[in-house]
Amino acid sequence: SGFVTITYKATQIIKLQAREGNKEGTGCVHGGSHPRVDLSASPNKFTTLKIPWKNFKQDGLTNGKLLNINNLCKFNFVNYNPVSGATLEIKSVVIKN
Repeated sequence: SGFVTITYKATQIIKLQAREGNKEGTGCVHGGSHPRVDLSASPNKFTTLKIPWKNFKQDGLTNGKLLNINNLCKFNFVNYNPVSGATLEIKSVVIKN
């Protein structure tokens, strides 16, 4: 089934949140569902990850609610514990539904 492929370099763990909107996929309001996955730190070289949609779970919990790909409205890259000088460089994002 579908996936997202990301090529990135990061000095810290980054959360990739797949924000859900309404059933039509048009309303992307603050709040709502935040299924997410972790992007491991990769400070010295670019890393490419192919992440199946089924890996995106509410709050990153193993038993969290799965992402409804039909309601996907945007991605957020989040660093919950930033330190001074932290960097995230994104080379590519490819979405396959």
